[in-house]
Amino acid sequence: MPALSQSWNILSGYCGQISLGHALYFGLGAYTTALLFTKFGVLPWFGNARRRVISALIAMRWAILLSGCAGIISSSRPS
Repeated sequence: MPALSQSWNILSGYCGQISLGHALYFGLGAYTTALLFTKFGVLPWFGNARRRVISALIAMRWAILLSGCAGIISSSRPS
């Protein structure tokens, strides 16, 4: 939690950028933990690795889908 709050402080406070990506994966991990506990009875300490893997897989999916988009990020790349 402290790492999440510090990254939000740096992005929003010092840089003036708004990013909800941190909150997305933080919430996804919490949702995965709750789902594993309620549906399958996996304790949160044992579901720790699973939620990290699920968050990483979803992050890779979004990265692959968005890597071909044109916009601010791709306009700064050399052609």
